[in-house]
Parts: sequence; C-alpha cells; structure tokens
Amino acid sequence: MVDRPRDATQRQSANLDVLVVGDGPAGFAAAAACADAGLGVGLVGDRLDEAWPANYGGWVDELAELGVGHLVRHTWRDATVTVRPPHARSLGRGYALVDGEALRAHFAERLGDAPRWSGRGATATHDATGTTVTLTDGRTLRARCVVDASGHRPALAQRAAGDPGFQTALGWLLEVESHPFGLDTMRLMDFGDAPGGDPRRPTFLYAMPFDDRHVFVEETTLCARPARPIDEHRPLLEARLAALGVRVKRVLETERCWIPMGVPLPPADQRVVPFGGAAGFVHPATGYQLATALRRAPALAAALAAHDAPAEAAAAAHAAVWPADARRVWALLTFGMEVLLDLDLARTRAFFDGFFAVSRADWSAYLAGTATLPQVARTMTRVFGAVSPGLKLRLVRHGLSGYGVGALRGLVRG
Repeated sequence: MVDRPRDATQRQSANLDVLVVGDGPAGFAAAAACADAGLGVGLVGDRLDEAWPANYGGWVDELAELGVGHLVRHTWRDATVTVRPPHARSLGRGYALVDGEALRAHFAERLGDAPRWSGRGATATHDATGTTVTLTDGRTLRARCVVDASGHRPALAQRAAGDPGFQTALGWLLEVESHPFGLDTMRLMDFGDAPGGDPRRPTFLYAMPFDDRHVFVEETTLCARPARPIDEHRPLLEARLAALGVRVKRVLETERCWIPMGVPLPPADQRVVPFGGAAGFVHPATGYQLATALRRAPALAAALAAHDAPAEAAAAAHAAVWPADARRVWALLTFGMEVLLDLDLARTRAFFDGFFAVSRADWSAYLAGTATLPQVARTMTRVFGAVSPGLKLRLVRHGLSGYGVGALRGLVRG
C-alpha cells in the first residue's frame, strides 16, 4: 500500500488515466484490467491491507474460462440441489471455493507499481479534462476518468431509486466430530426440511465439506423484502445441523451476508462509471457477482482506453459495462427474482425442480447472467411448462403485476 502526504498524492495522481475507488474484488479487477490495457491507473480503498471478508464460490469451468481457475482453495467434483427431499439432484458440474488472497495477489501483480491510497471517496468534481476526487480526510486525487467500485453503497456514483430484495445468510466454518457430507460433492441449495423453520419463509443449506473434520455451512434466505435479519438464521442452522447428525466441536469462522438484489441499474449519463456492486452486478436470482466483474473488467478498460476525452470515455465505459442487450436480460432476471420473493417452501421447491430440469447449457447461462435474451425467455418458458397448474397461475399473476409490466418496459428500453 502507498499512502503519501498530500503534495506527493497530487503529483502521483496528476497523470492518472483512471482512478478506481474501491478495493474489493471488483475494484481490483477493474484496476488490473486498466493496467493490462496500458492505462495509468491508481486505486483507492479503505481496507487495502485487509482480507476480503466474504467467501467466493464459483463453477470450475466458469472460473477457468475467466483465467482464474488456478486461484482456488478447494474444488468439488459435483454440486447438488435438494428440491424433492430427501433426493438430491446431481448437477454434474464442478464447484470451487476461490482463494481470496491468491486472487488479490494475482490482481496486485498485474497492477505492478500502480499507486494505491488508503481512504474513501467523498466527492467528485468534473471538468473538461478530468475529475478531482476529494477523500473523506480532505486529500484530493486527479484522474481523466473515475470508476466507482466501492460496493452496494457507492461513494461517488449515482444510483437509481428502487426497492431491492435482499439475500441474507449466516455461515460457519466448523470443526466437527463427524458430518454426513460426501467429500467430493458440495450442496449448492438444500431445501430439505429445517426443523423449526417457517415454510412461508423458506431457507436453504449451502455446504462445502473440506475433509472429515472441517466443513463450511451456511443457512440462506435466497431473497426477501424487507431483508430477513441475519441472526434469524442461527437457530435454523443449528437445528438443521443437529437433524443431519453434524456434531460440532467449535466454530472457526463466522460469515454474515447481506446482499441487495434486483437493484435498478445505474444511470448512464454520469461521468463516474460504476462497477461491481455499485453498478448492480449482483445477479437478481442468485446473489453472485464476482464472475460478472471478472468478465466485464476488460471491456471497461478497453472503452476507457479508446477515448481521450473524459466525457466520451465515460459514455463508452457505461455502454461497455451495461450494453443494451445485457440491460434487457437483467430486466427479465429481475422479474424472476420478484417471482421468487412470493414463493413459499413448497412452491420454491417446485420452481427449482422445473428450473434444473432444463438443459445444463440454459440453466448455466441463466445463473451466470451470460444468457442471451432468447435463451432467458426459453428457460423461463420451459420452467413454466414444467411446474404445477397452481404455480403456473401464480406466475401468470406476476406477469400481469406492476413488476411484470416493469420487466416488459425494461425489455423495450434496453
């Protein structure tokens, strides 16, 4: 980390092409991509030397495609979903836990000696030749373009008003006396009965066994509005583990997740370019965003490198991060999230039973957020055809609701 006095900071930032605000995976990915593109880049963050607090998982093939398949802590040959308890459906697709420190080191190597400052952006002032960012401590940094990757509550970028759903979860890395999980398989979504759970407010178990004595488990509310308190998951997770015969010796780590989903996409007429959570990258139906950030970082950097004028570069970057087709797809995915918000446990199970019955290519692209508009429409149509008449009626009602109309407007507007 480089933390210089004010006069040195001004000298270092004077010739920056891009200043990235935010030091999570999205910020590092954006900065590294800009460095790869030959841009003079700097990075600002308030936790530059701290480990990322979240665990990031991903599909083995997807991580390999993104060039980070070797930066993992553990892999599982298969992942399963349980929607017809006690039967678990094999997805036939490997899953991996990303090594956060290795990923950070990978980005840092690509950044080389690019300057980094400890701090948080407070304001951004634009003129014809660039942007001056004032940090919360009064220091100023100057760059031709600014990328805000500071997360769900962006420091500088504007956000559109909306009413998101929220994924919340409580996770534990456990040392156990024993557990029932097969070591070559992780449980992606186990909607089996949770003793004491409310079937009107379903939760699922996410489980990654590392060996006979260590396992990561997480009790998750896929999406709710308003957000379900994280601590409500504790008794559910304890009861589920007891019912599964997991004998806990001690909790080694705790993870608390609070993820806004279905956030309206940011306006494209601003000079600050949002990226990552600040840009609404969180998948409206899964809560994942890391792969999207990795996938779109090179396009962001290429757009910024292709234009010298700051306003033109920002406009091109907005279009590269959120092209019209991707916006249309996101509108449909957000509609899918609205459907999930309204489902009890039985209907949630039926929905995912139909969802994972479509082709692997279709459900994989849907979950990745890379599906084309026809592909998303085909997946939704097939899920609709596979579910019960009662659930069909509920889906039709959603299509006629305000959210359904909003999704159609999103398709038209792009």
